[in-house]
This record gives sequence, C-alpha cells and structure tokens, in this order.
Amino acid sequence: FTIPQYVITTHSLFPQEIKMQHAHASFTQSTPVEVSSVMQERLADERSPSEAPFLEIVAQNNTGVMYMESSNYRKALYCFHKSMSRIDSSKLPHDLLYKRCPPSMEQEAGPSTNGYLYQRGNYDEGMHVYTQPIRIERKLACPLTYQDVLIRVLYNKGLAHLELDEDGFAREAFFHALSLCRSNNEKSNIGKVMSVIAILHNLGYIQYRAACHEEAMQTFNEALQLGQQVYGRHSLEVAATMNCLGILHFHLPNAATEIALDFYHQCLSIQRAILGSEHRDIATTLNNMGRVNYMRCEYDEALQNYGEALQIRRRVLGDDDLDVAATIYNAGQTYHQKGDLGTALKLYQDFITIALAKLGHNHRDIAIIYKCMAQIFQERREYDCALALYQESLEAGRAALGNLHPEIASILNKMGNLYYEKGHFDSAIHMYKQGLAVERAVLHRLHPNITVTLTNIGQIYKHRGDIDSALRLYKEALALQQESFGDDHPNVAVTLSSIALIHYQNRSYA
Repeated sequence: FTIPQYVITTHSLFPQEIKMQHAHASFTQSTPVEVSSVMQERLADERSPSEAPFLEIVAQNNTGVMYMESSNYRKALYCFHKSMSRIDSSKLPHDLLYKRCPPSMEQEAGPSTNGYLYQRGNYDEGMHVYTQPIRIERKLACPLTYQDVLIRVLYNKGLAHLELDEDGFAREAFFHALSLCRSNNEKSNIGKVMSVIAILHNLGYIQYRAACHEEAMQTFNEALQLGQQVYGRHSLEVAATMNCLGILHFHLPNAATEIALDFYHQCLSIQRAILGSEHRDIATTLNNMGRVNYMRCEYDEALQNYGEALQIRRRVLGDDDLDVAATIYNAGQTYHQKGDLGTALKLYQDFITIALAKLGHNHRDIAIIYKCMAQIFQERREYDCALALYQESLEAGRAALGNLHPEIASILNKMGNLYYEKGHFDSAIHMYKQGLAVERAVLHRLHPNITVTLTNIGQIYKHRGDIDSALRLYKEALALQQESFGDDHPNVAVTLSSIALIHYQNRSYA
C-alpha cells in the first residue's frame, strides 16, 4: 500500500539525497509551529479524503524535524510518537510491528563516562556522520509505503534520543528501522541499502559510545561493504566509514594502530581527492592520525599531523572552537612527552582559555587539563604551583563527576606522589588511601591501578620502618597480580623482589 506523491526531500539521509555531518540545515526561517501550520494548510487544499491520515503522519513528522532543528528534542519526540501512532498497523508486516533489539543490546544505557575524551561527544572524531533528520514533502515522484514512512519516523526518533543521551531508546528505534528496511530484500533495492547504511552508522556510534568496540566493528564493517557496493570505493561515504573503523581499532583494549593508520590513510586520500585541502573533515582525519602516532611514540609525525589539522581547523572553525582546543591539547600532550615542558604548558593554557568559555569550570576535561598542568610544575619541582593546580583539578572533577570516578582516583594518587616527593609521608598516605578507596569502588578488583596504589603505600611504610604494614600491602598486591597474570609475569617478579628486599634488610633470611 503506497502513499501517493510523497517523497523524502530536504535533509534526507535516505534514497534521494545522502547528507553527512558537514551538511548544514537550509530551512530554519520559520518556527516549528508556524511551519507545521502552513504545511497542513497547503496540503489540505490538495488532499483527497483517503489521504487525510497520510497528511497528518507527514505533518507530525515534519513538525518534529523543525523542533529538532531548533534543538527542542523533547517536543520533536512528541511529534514523532504522534506520527507513529497514526500509521495504520494493518498495512505493516505483522512480525515487524514490535521488533526489538537482541537481548544483548536491550539494557538502557547512555554513553560511557569512563572512556576516552572524544567518546563523550564534545569533540569531533568523525564518528557520528549521519546526523540530519528526515523531512517528507509532497512531490510527484516515487510513492512511499507505510513501511517507508515508519522507517523514517523511527530514524528521526532515534536521532532525537541520541541528542538527549538516551542511547538505549535510540538503539531501539534504529534497530526497529533496520528490521523494517531488511524485511524487503535490501540487496535489490538501492534506496533501502542507502537507508541501511545510515542506520548502521548510528547503531555503530551507539555501540562505540558504550565502549562495545567489537560489536561496533561488526556494524561498521557491514556499513563499509554496503557503501562500497552502492557508492563505489572512492566516495565520501566510504571514507567516513573507514575513519570510523580507524577510530575503533585505535580504541581497542590492545590498539591495532597499524590497521587504524591504514584506514586513516585511505580515508584521507579519498577526502583530499574530493574535498581539496581545506575541509574540516580532513582536519578531523589528520587529528585522528596524530593520536595514533602519539600512541606509537612517533611524536614528530604526531606533531606534523596536529599542526596541519590545527591550521585547517582555525581557518575553517575559528580560533575559539572546541575542536581547535582539542588539537591544541593533543599537541600539548605530545610536547609534554618529548620533554618540552614550556611549549606543553603554553598549549595547555591555550586549551583552558577556550574550554573554560565553552564548558565552564565544572567539567571533566577542565579537571584533566589542570592535572596535566600540575604534572608539569611537579616535574619542575615547583610543588606549590603543582599542588594548587591539583586542588583545582580535584574541585572541578568532583563537581563534574562526583566523588567516585576513576579520574578522581587518578588526581588523588597524583597528589600522593607529590607529597611523597616532598617527603610529607603522612599527607602522601592520606591521599593514596583516598585514591585507593575510590579505585576499589569503581574499578575491577584486579585492576592494575589498585596494585600500584597498594605498593605506593607499602613503600612509604617501608621507608618509615613499619615493616609489618609494608609486607601486608605488598603481599596483597602480589596476590592480585598472581590472580591476574599468573606466577610468571614480570610484575609479579618485581613485587616478589620488593618483598624479598624487605626481608633481607630486616635480616629475615628464612
């Protein structure tokens, strides 16, 4: 059953027109309510009695799109729900009416808060490509079925939930849309394949935000295969998917950096051939390549890529954009690792200038950058400045993340290190114990950070001559290491050596 004369037009991500992240809205002059009223009046002049339900479905969807374009996502969702409620369920395949996610994907979850900085969405990695909602307008062109319309409304609903960080609901909507697309042999329908690619990208993005990297890899690999069939191997759509796969290989627990770089190089080659040299997407890919170089300790290559990315981002986005700040931070990290503390500190300060204006003081990334700046002063043995920045970092971190978070544990342990270097052992133990309590609350009990903190506290007890306390902590760390790694691991050997040294120094030779 088809809907006469309705097709997807403005902002379409589906058959007629694919738009990616760099596409801009072109229809924002009227408010959502005004546009909806005008649309309904115009359509009412032409409709036949049998078309009335379709007109309401279309009008509600398009009003939801207008609300999305004005960032009013709750009202958009209301419109999409209303549009879906008007779709005649008798016109849809019965087994697809209530299609749900597989059980492994069923739980409600937002983006991971413990992952890498870029996973939280403030910065552009190029992971979220298909972001524009879909408007349906009346035209004399390919008619749409009820199923086609429901796919588009579900897609818009998924995008709105994503904007609200309601990833579980977004996943449900996208999965339902994907099931509807696949109910008609998508391999023989180019339009359906294009729809599937857009949906797969959003599902993969949700999996990435939840740190489900293996699942996301499968999803994007499927999108890549379909994209190469539909768009050809040298298209921007394929390049975007390659960039996503590069990011996923970079974020694997055991990062596949060689594969990541290969994907990035292929992506960059396609982008430069089509977009030229001054495009924000090229800057994003260069920034991503720099991060891989940094991980591989290829600091000169990293700085070259960051430098090129920074030039493009400043020209295209302006000096005060958050993505400019992200590349500045990355370059600062690299100079820090190279031992150029002055340049690193200057870049960290540049990041703070931009980020404070955009994010405010009580933000995780502000806490992170204060910690990085404190480390530089600590390395310079300017302890008072370092301590003040650690305190600033701790205040921002607790305000943004609460008291129980891995980042808070990291700051507390850094402060413990500083007090240890100064010889203030009571203060060092106090900070380490606070850090250990947080680690035990938020990390797996065998996490290596816990063993590091235990041995740090043990080292202080050893230095103060409290041998029993030192041995107790070293033995606790040893038990965790042996359970994690077995008896033949280098970390186990180091801890055994420390225990043996304590016994030797105390003439306990047996």
